[in-house]
Amino acid sequence: MSAEEGSAMESAMDENAEFQRLYCDAIRMHASLAWPRRWSITGSVTRVNSGETTGRRRDRKQIVLLAVVASVAASIMIATALHTQRPANDGRLSAVAANSDARINEPGLQIDSPARANFVGVLSNTANVAWKAEATRAVGTPLRPGWLRFDSGMIQVDFFGGARLIVRGPAEIQLRSSSEALLRSGEATCFVGELGRGFRLLTGESEVVDLGTSFGMRVVPNQRPEVHVFEGKIAIRQNPQSDPVELTEELAVRLDSKKLSPVEYAKKQFPGYQDLQNERASKSQQRYDTWKLNAAKLSLDPSVLVHYTFEDQQDGDIEVLNRAKSKSVGSSGAIMGATWGEGRWPSKTGLHYRDRNDRMLFKVPGKHDSITFLIWARVDALMGQRTALLLSEHPGRWILNGSMPGHELHEAIARHADAPAKMCRWTLETHGRPTLNLAFEGRIAESHQWDSYIAPPSVAKKSDWGRWSCLAVTYDTINKMVVHYHNGLPIHTTPLARPEPLLLQCMELGNLSVPTERPHSNVDYRFYGVIDEVLIAKRALTEREIAAIYETGNNAQ
Repeated sequence: MSAEEGSAMESAMDENAEFQRLYCDAIRMHASLAWPRRWSITGSVTRVNSGETTGRRRDRKQIVLLAVVASVAASIMIATALHTQRPANDGRLSAVAANSDARINEPGLQIDSPARANFVGVLSNTANVAWKAEATRAVGTPLRPGWLRFDSGMIQVDFFGGARLIVRGPAEIQLRSSSEALLRSGEATCFVGELGRGFRLLTGESEVVDLGTSFGMRVVPNQRPEVHVFEGKIAIRQNPQSDPVELTEELAVRLDSKKLSPVEYAKKQFPGYQDLQNERASKSQQRYDTWKLNAAKLSLDPSVLVHYTFEDQQDGDIEVLNRAKSKSVGSSGAIMGATWGEGRWPSKTGLHYRDRNDRMLFKVPGKHDSITFLIWARVDALMGQRTALLLSEHPGRWILNGSMPGHELHEAIARHADAPAKMCRWTLETHGRPTLNLAFEGRIAESHQWDSYIAPPSVAKKSDWGRWSCLAVTYDTINKMVVHYHNGLPIHTTPLARPEPLLLQCMELGNLSVPTERPHSNVDYRFYGVIDEVLIAKRALTEREIAAIYETGNNAQ
């Protein structure tokens, strides 16, 4: 299988349900053929001499059959994957291709094949954008051909053809290919590097081709478009029948179907990269200040047992201070390996998890009929089948990484033995499924029965990694419910099977202690990313309260 085919299969596995079904069918067929002989699809086949037994001949025939089946299955899957990557032909791309073919011999104009236009660029930056009649687009989103419409703010689109557009709203812009766009309204600045020479920006009948390196365009309803050349030169075609006219730097014109009219050159009137950054920084600081005010109010709530804001501390601090007014002794977090760094905003700090043994230990006393766990986290990758968020642990296992006076340890072990619910583990399972696991005493000595409350994936695809999320779960014995939340919204509600109070006491953030006598278990719970706020309350916060925490803490522009 070639690298291109492998890449196609990987993409299809993420996005295409039919491909996933074919893949599973192929695996099941392999298992049904291989299991009786303990074959491995990646293992080697042992050579046998001419005097091999009838059973070995039969094995060889099955191996040949397996190879044929695997080959056919792989061919089907690769064909499916490559088919899913072909963009739909809606007529618009065909028109672009036809125009490109007609201009193949014209200087400064390049062809962009529609076959490569599945994605044409990426939304690499935004500042205070109010999107119009469409869902909010996150920074880092790959963009397909189509319209971007917004009422205010600024966006930055980096085209795969080597050009960059910074557009200020209100604006409507149509992405046509990796080297062509149409500005229906708004102000745009185009930057083109050496690889992007020939990028086309259209306005109705007129076409501007960037020959390097930057220009600005303004399109206002009921007015003729303007073009200002900042650096290098451009070629302007006033209509499809006219010849291109070159314009050099520090010149500006108004576009007309018949002529180009000079206008006053005004570079400062167009959006630049620094303008976008300043706008973004201003909005970011406003949201950060709003969050700080609301975080201080949360810390005063008497039901809040733990509130780590990761604020007002030094990079070298070995513990994270618990800001809750109702805090108890030992509830500040002891940092093991994890490091201080930037959080949701440039002005905010958080805890960065990178290594296998990074973690934070703390203690929360008491049994609680209801509990809320809430975390602001940026998941940069899912390293294993389980990713630890907040976990309680057996005291004897907890001290593998922490410390506790002897008498206190004996008391903690006694409380653990008397508690119906022995442990609770809030994790992200395979494919990013938030899960609350509760351990109860099993029928066999020193064993556990686990009740698992599993939500749909919320951090599922690789495209979601690197983005901040607000995750929460409420455990409520009064209403006998477990509710999972993602970004302020409830995503899954499950009736509580055994409404028993939870004993927390020995807690870990972002990892799980593994006994040294069980290294072969290959348990890896480590969190990989950044955490910059943690809240534990001894009641089930309401849906409205959790939504408010998300809204005031959301760092999106």
